[in-house]
Amino acid sequence: MTHADSVENFLKEHQNAYCDDCLSAILKIYPRQQVNQICRENLRGVIRRREGECFRCEKYKLVNRYEVRKI
Repeated sequence: MTHADSVENFLKEHQNAYCDDCLSAILKIYPRQQVNQICRENLRGVIRRREGECFRCEKYKLVNRYEVRKI
């Protein structure tokens, strides 16, 4: 399973918004910038990145959330 698969599966299963820092810690993907790149590029169209509160750390920052897009 790739890191992109891990991020996608985690967000799909938990249905909450998580920041890159928390996803990195939870999924043990280091450096944290790797999560940022995965969410920005590999999972474009699968997850939504926006400003909001992270479910885990409760900080207001850029968060990622799984989103099924309707065509």
